[in-house]
Amino acid sequence: MGAKLEADIQTAAREAVAALVKRARAAQAAYERCSQQQVDEVALACG
Repeated sequence: MGAKLEADIQTAAREAVAALVKRARAAQAAYERCSQQQVDEVALACG
C-alpha cells in the first residue's frame, strides 16, 4: 500500500473517531439533562 493511501486511511479513521466522540459527548450531555424518570420512560418505551 502506498504511503499516500495509508496516510489518507489514517486521516479518515481519525476523522471518523473524532465524529463518534463528538456524538458521544452530545449524547452524554443530553442524558445528563434528563431526569431519572425520563430515562426510565425511554427505557420502558424501547422495550
